[in-house]
Amino acid sequence: MQYKMEVSALEPTATGAKDHSSSASMGSSTYHPLFRKPSKRQGFLQLQRSREIEQISWQSFKWQNQMTHALVSRLGITKELKGHRGCVNCIEFNTEGSLLLSGSDDYNIILWDVYKQKRLKILSTGHRGNIFSVKFQPQSGDRVAISGAGDGHIEVRELETEDVTHICTCHEKRVKRIATVPTQPNNFYSASEDGTVMLYDMRAPHTCNSQASNFLIDLRQHAGSTVECRCITIHPSRPELIAIGVNDPFIRIYDRRMIKVNSVQYFSGGSGHLERNNYSVSHTTGSSDNLPPGCVQYLVPGHLPDRLREFHRQGRSLSTTYLTYSADGTQLLANLGGEHIYLFHMANPQYPRHYAAPSATKLHSKECDAVSNGMCKSVSANTNGISSHLTEGGDRMSVYFYPPVPPLTPRAESLKARANQAFAAEKYITGLQLYNQAAEISPNSAVLYSNRAAALMKRKWDGDIYAALRDCFTALDIDPHHVKAHFRLARCLHQLGREDEAQVCLDDFMKQHPDHISSPACTTLANDIAKAIISKQREGPDIDGDNDIPFPTPSAQEQKWRSQASDYHKYYCGHCNTLTDIKEAIFLGSDGKFIAAGSDDGNLFVWDSHTTNLIRVLPGDESIVNCVQAHPHTCLLATSGIESVVKLWAPLPQNDKTKEAPVDMEEIAQANQQRMCIDHNEVIFMQPLSPSYIEWLNHDNLPLN
Repeated sequence: MQYKMEVSALEPTATGAKDHSSSASMGSSTYHPLFRKPSKRQGFLQLQRSREIEQISWQSFKWQNQMTHALVSRLGITKELKGHRGCVNCIEFNTEGSLLLSGSDDYNIILWDVYKQKRLKILSTGHRGNIFSVKFQPQSGDRVAISGAGDGHIEVRELETEDVTHICTCHEKRVKRIATVPTQPNNFYSASEDGTVMLYDMRAPHTCNSQASNFLIDLRQHAGSTVECRCITIHPSRPELIAIGVNDPFIRIYDRRMIKVNSVQYFSGGSGHLERNNYSVSHTTGSSDNLPPGCVQYLVPGHLPDRLREFHRQGRSLSTTYLTYSADGTQLLANLGGEHIYLFHMANPQYPRHYAAPSATKLHSKECDAVSNGMCKSVSANTNGISSHLTEGGDRMSVYFYPPVPPLTPRAESLKARANQAFAAEKYITGLQLYNQAAEISPNSAVLYSNRAAALMKRKWDGDIYAALRDCFTALDIDPHHVKAHFRLARCLHQLGREDEAQVCLDDFMKQHPDHISSPACTTLANDIAKAIISKQREGPDIDGDNDIPFPTPSAQEQKWRSQASDYHKYYCGHCNTLTDIKEAIFLGSDGKFIAAGSDDGNLFVWDSHTTNLIRVLPGDESIVNCVQAHPHTCLLATSGIESVVKLWAPLPQNDKTKEAPVDMEEIAQANQQRMCIDHNEVIFMQPLSPSYIEWLNHDNLPLN
């Protein structure tokens, strides 16, 4: 159903910010909804001058210039490192950036010299499954490597002598990730598809038998027997914080200090992984649960919990394939398989917002109750986050004093005008990129957020309606009487299936803006909401549909943890992550100016982390790019995928004639969105099958649904 409040609903180019100042009944009380300062960034010459006069340190100068727009715009492949005979599933730089490890389906690990761009050594491992993770042991002088593979085994070996010093076979299924801690050289963690995370201390003797005694986290206790760990990462400055991604959209951050290492009894009559897994799951009881209620904080994109059953009926899987912290640990980046890439603010978490009846007298957010460990926060109410209540304008105005909103800068005004033109021409992707740039320059403009919401509602990619909802809330935070933001908020709630909230929001809209009650758009939306409410009342309980796999039932404690999950800060879209469950996403540069990730279409994607705009799409593999890792100190990348090579990327000379021809990024992003929304078996036939791709398919590397 179309509502005729579209292009005409876009604000005029001239921005006349309303002054909502009024005398406050509470004396000097004031309310400042956003009013954050736009970020100011110095150019290279300004930074160089600041360095010369010692206004900034050399560390800060390097921090801000490792990756720049000029360097990223010239990125290209400088070398292909050949030596593997199968897909390269993992790559890892050492701390200095002089060495690189790679692990492959050929069961081998190769040590590379990064600067000389040559192979130093091929290590034949004892693994009999695809190697999914390889790490340098911290503080070992780059002489020790740790590997985990599809056979469920973990090996620790000397790189010079190739001697294996430790072997662990405790995991029952594939080991997907190894995590090390720079300040704890003797410890490392492993995450496996058996749903467990194990902690290893190489100073202590370890025997793999029927009693595994190094279980740190057993997710099967609360998430069910089908849970699978896909990735793990450690906070860079607080190693007690462990982030884990599994085959659901929830990210879990555990506080190691509150968890005791546990033991799990295995079936002694058989050595097979399947027998051991079935036995250990059936003998997992509440008495062996070592996860106290306050030990974990959950994160999830706010629109996904309500869609889990819908995705399950469609046979569409969601799983976190990679997690990484920013260098300072204030942000966490998650590559969500089957969806987008999400950025979470750890220092200032956000929570989903809900529209409530106008009974309160102010706009407020329910604060989180901090717990004693200083990390985890929980919401006191049993809802999925924070409820922010929009009330009648008169009530709010009687309590709060609204300072005038600053006008748009000339640059933001120009970007907004161009974005409005793109919207009118139905070029919504272009319009969104322009609105993103304008909002970064002038972050306190309700007009920009409202217009961007309109463009998101038109593009309708996964997550766009929810992102539009967030923009409408932000616009109303800045300007509580913004007509179009309020109406679009009601539309978003309706399209998200939150009909009760939509009805309350629309009723409040008609009270505040009676001139619009008889408008066709308002009448149509009111009828649609009423029909949806009646239809929902007639529907029976949710069923699993044609999916043979039953919908998992989490424990009561798990449901409580999920209900308290915090929301994302920003999201990055355009790539496709459905065919493999090892696809990575990373920060580029020490200050995280850019985000990079591989894709099912064989391209390397680069986004501006601040505006979320896609700025580069580079061919990186003949089939799929899975891995991307950044050099720790300079503008250099390494990528790998279905091909049996590791590719090194660096800025090419400005006059290099071998640079790739420009590609249509919007067309590629649109095609990837279509890929992401269909069955992954159909995706296979949407692109040519290369020989290495066919070989990879024969290795059964597809994620399980």
